[in-house]
Amino acid sequence: MKYVDEDVQKSVSSFYPKVNLDLEYIKLNEYPVVVNGVEERTRDDRYDQTLNVEQLLYDRSKYLEYKKQKNNYTQTSLEKDKAYQQLVYDVIKYYFETLFRNKQIELTNQKLERLEKIELRAKLKSESGFISKADYLEAQAEKGDLLVKKAQLILDYNLSKSFLKRLTGLENIEIKKKIELKEVDIMKMQEYLNDINENLDVRIQKMKIKQADIQKSISVTGFEPSLSLNYEYKNNDIEGVDEERTLTLLLQVPIFSGFYDVNNYQQAKISQLIEKESMNQLIKDTKQSINNKYQKVKTYIEIIKSYPAIIQAKAFSLESMREKFNVGTKTIINLLDEENKYFDKLNKYTEYKYQYVVEYTSLKQYTNSLDEEFIKKVNGFISE
Repeated sequence: MKYVDEDVQKSVSSFYPKVNLDLEYIKLNEYPVVVNGVEERTRDDRYDQTLNVEQLLYDRSKYLEYKKQKNNYTQTSLEKDKAYQQLVYDVIKYYFETLFRNKQIELTNQKLERLEKIELRAKLKSESGFISKADYLEAQAEKGDLLVKKAQLILDYNLSKSFLKRLTGLENIEIKKKIELKEVDIMKMQEYLNDINENLDVRIQKMKIKQADIQKSISVTGFEPSLSLNYEYKNNDIEGVDEERTLTLLLQVPIFSGFYDVNNYQQAKISQLIEKESMNQLIKDTKQSINNKYQKVKTYIEIIKSYPAIIQAKAFSLESMREKFNVGTKTIINLLDEENKYFDKLNKYTEYKYQYVVEYTSLKQYTNSLDEEFIKKVNGFISE
């Protein structure tokens, strides 16, 4: 069964007939009952019955109240959709952030293994007099700094994972190790630039403008007439009195009820102008945000495509530096510097892929399209 908001149901009920049955029992002083001049009996009570049926024929305020409640319900539904989209975005963001931190820890461990070998080689060269003790201590200091960095990365990883657990309500979450991006259709992604009407903030603001319009119309109804039809059947428990049936067509025309209605109209008019101005600014901001996110995603795609060649070149430079260090033509500082550059590129490569996923997800959120299909697509970005 489709859920219907309670306030909407209440507003609809104002169009239904209102039926009232009044049963009245009256205790009286004892009095004689006279029929045709003859006292037949005495009685000391009465039991009256009144049936009243009222049907509203015209009252624009009631109809506008229904529209107002229906609009409120639609706005509430959109706000729930927005909260869901935000939840999906946060889960994806923190999952990939956790994966990114995990990858940083993995790269740091690889770098530590290399530094330990460099430190050992530097120690042997220092003892043999091929390099100064200062160079050996430089390798030790580099290793110490890396251990501190690793501790901070582990802390960041645990924080990201704790946020992810809180968002999902799950304790055991498997964090994959790699981000493997599939080919992305840039041309299709350009459609998002014209997809502003699907943005939930814009849709909610449209509901607010509509609400202000309705409220303005409601304020006018204080000056408008209403029309209703009333049928009343009355059965008074009195001897010799016939039953009464009355049909009344009631037209109510407001003449004056103070200045509240006028002030209310002015306030509603101001609110309407404010909401429309907010809408104009929101459209500008949303268009700019969508365009910025599109440009970021497009840029990340180009960077990610170029990075494997950059990493390969850095790996070649590092291998060349190792050979030069081994034969003594380069110092340990040169080697450590080359190691840092190589691992910085590996970290940047992972970071760009992480940023791409986050911005792509944010772009989908802005266009209200974080659906099951996109979640499946994102799942395809991760592997062991």
